[in-house]
Amino acid sequence: MQHQGGGGSVFHFPLRTHRRGTGASQGTYSVLPFQNLRNWHWFFEDFIGDALDEDEHPLAVYDASASGTPTLDIVADAVGGQYQIQLANTNEAETAGLTFGGQLFLRGNRPFYFETRLKQVNTMAANQVLVWGLASDVDTTTLDNLTRNLWFRLDADSDLLIEADDNTTDQDDKDTGFNVTADTFYIYSIERGVDGTVYFSKADGNGENRKTWTLSKTFGGSEPSFSTNNLQPVILAQKSTGTTQPEIVVDYVLVGGERV
Repeated sequence: MQHQGGGGSVFHFPLRTHRRGTGASQGTYSVLPFQNLRNWHWFFEDFIGDALDEDEHPLAVYDASASGTPTLDIVADAVGGQYQIQLANTNEAETAGLTFGGQLFLRGNRPFYFETRLKQVNTMAANQVLVWGLASDVDTTTLDNLTRNLWFRLDADSDLLIEADDNTTDQDDKDTGFNVTADTFYIYSIERGVDGTVYFSKADGNGENRKTWTLSKTFGGSEPSFSTNNLQPVILAQKSTGTTQPEIVVDYVLVGGERV
């Protein structure tokens, strides 16, 4: 069934859960529809409508700009529905994007799933950072200062990075070896398995050519342990100075996690 939310947003239930088959380490998937629906909650946003109603909608617009006016809005008449995050051309530090308004509903110590289809529009420049994934809170000054995070990152070059911080072990700038092409949609996912392994995956915009990385198996690090601390989805653009305008266009956001 579907429920019509605020601002034209549509929440579709039931969705599907993702379970890994025996080939998980090779990046293959086994998708089992409608598995464990009673124990999982799902959120899906396709940005079909004219605006997000922040009084009713779970997604919250985050804007930490002093005088500039970032563009944070649904793209009119975009195919499939899209949301634009673009910082202002004002010479100041800015952080803006989408969060769940500080509602940390994903259990960090249980299986969860995050997926988004998005693109960074322009080639990245110095003093710019884009992140998308999961976090505990949002810091307006430096994204690296967040207490807990689990996300993809792009900065001054086009290398796709993965990062994790569980407030004990901080694992930054793990280079996947994949170079992101500007103005090109990709599908990104972050999934915690039942064994505690977190899988970061990237695929082309049509779902093909999937690549998967883990902090422990790919980079020889440790798997993050969030204990009883919960997380929320975040998609954020940040610059420390300058008039450049880093931009993300989001096609959809899908999030699922254990309810009990």
